[in-house]
Amino acid sequence: MNPCMPRCAAFLSLLCFAVASTAGDHVLLNATFNAETVGSPPGTGGAAVGEPIGAGTAIIGLAPFPTPNLQIRDTATCCAQATAFEFLGSEEVTSGTVQIRADVEFSGTSQPVIGLREQGSYADTFLDLYSGNDQPYLAAYTGSTFHTVLGQFTPNAIVPLEIDASADQRLVSIRLNGVSLLDQAAITFTQPTTRGIGTLLIGVENSASLSGDVMRIDNLHAIACTSSVFADCLFVDSFDH
Repeated sequence: MNPCMPRCAAFLSLLCFAVASTAGDHVLLNATFNAETVGSPPGTGGAAVGEPIGAGTAIIGLAPFPTPNLQIRDTATCCAQATAFEFLGSEEVTSGTVQIRADVEFSGTSQPVIGLREQGSYADTFLDLYSGNDQPYLAAYTGSTFHTVLGQFTPNAIVPLEIDASADQRLVSIRLNGVSLLDQAAITFTQPTTRGIGTLLIGVENSASLSGDVMRIDNLHAIACTSSVFADCLFVDSFDH
């Protein structure tokens, strides 16, 4: 087999995905993990090859998904474990809306963590979605941290996750398995941000009592929707999969 074929296939897939995007929008990330080696950590070549920039404790697994997928486990003695993705060309999206789509599966004791931050330094956080006691929460930062309970997820079920976030309009919407968890909620900060959304963090919280934590994710896609109206970006037929 030609050694460049897996990455060439990933690039062609990225091109096809770009064509499917609506006019004016553009691809930020397309990660299917199909070219990765099951049982090994993912490559860290970045968005150009559909890979993270930092693997953390992630490995490539298979079941219960039908194709290779990213699996992140709580294996350390401290701290949350995360795999970091950046966008093509190290882009930070400062206007319009970042749309994240993925298929996810949380184990029964999973404490998943999903974050949208600035590129590189991670100075400002636009979204922290995490769980405790099998409850997904949204954490937004104002003068102090506050937590909004969004609802329970179904353990050990593969479901679609949809996140839409706007840096300039400071709005976020979240849907899990087609159910709205958050609808055009405000994003606030202690300090006004001067940059955009450029990093996606995916992982699990560390917990000594839940060392079997695992979060699985596949078909991870992101595009920039250029509409100045946040609601116009919430459902893009050619993008949802």
